[in-house]
Amino acid sequence: MPDAPSASVVVSAYNRPDYLIGSLRGFARQTRTDFEIVLADDGSSEESRAAVDAWLQGSDLLWRRVWHEDDGFRKTAILNKAVAQTRADYLIFTDGDCIPFPDFVALHLSLRRPGHFLSAGAVRLSPPATSSILGGGADETGIFQWNRLKAIGQPGRFKFARMFAPAPARRVMDIVIPVKRTFNGLNASCWKADWAKVGGFNEAMGYGSEDVEFGIRLEAAGVKPIRVRHRIRALHLDHDRPYAAAQEVERNRAIKEATRRSVRSGVQS
Repeated sequence: MPDAPSASVVVSAYNRPDYLIGSLRGFARQTRTDFEIVLADDGSSEESRAAVDAWLQGSDLLWRRVWHEDDGFRKTAILNKAVAQTRADYLIFTDGDCIPFPDFVALHLSLRRPGHFLSAGAVRLSPPATSSILGGGADETGIFQWNRLKAIGQPGRFKFARMFAPAPARRVMDIVIPVKRTFNGLNASCWKADWAKVGGFNEAMGYGSEDVEFGIRLEAAGVKPIRVRHRIRALHLDHDRPYAAAQEVERNRAIKEATRRSVRSGVQS
């Protein structure tokens, strides 16, 4: 492992140690190993941190945790603190409820381009599939096989199945399927210099579109999106969202739209 990793993988975390360990198991199986894990911990309990740290200490992953006190949903603040402590010049963002495919890091690094960010995606798992995976009902390689996922309760819909097509077909789908090229915090990447150029994530934002708003500012600064939704994949474990307060989501939407209007005004002027 070189002194400076090729990428810093910033993983958002808040309690749910079983989910986070599932995600970290995925990073322990990557085809490239020249990366660091930086946990952006939005106030996990001591018990949760201890469970995850015990697992990490038995792994070969290069990692560190950046933590602050639990004071409600402050993901943007802890992301900025975590990024400030990264050592690579390229940043990959994901969440602690997402299990990366084995080529996740390798593809983010091979598809990166100066002046661009990558807009990737995830397969949103059903509650039965999530329960089976967390309960050990699917082996750690089988969960990346479409037939195996269907066997443990994942609906057999095209929008899920297409994520398991051969690589050439997924590349074509990224070109022809009209999916928005937004910055998605569960699977996206950018250069650290570009994160700094736009002032990082907007810490005025709570839950809802906080990652999309960051992407709008990246584009306003001339950083162009590349759609790789079907090529770079993760499995998104199902869970409830007790922090998703309607009032806060609406406030975030207003901030996002204000940012968009400001960008448009700036472009027109």
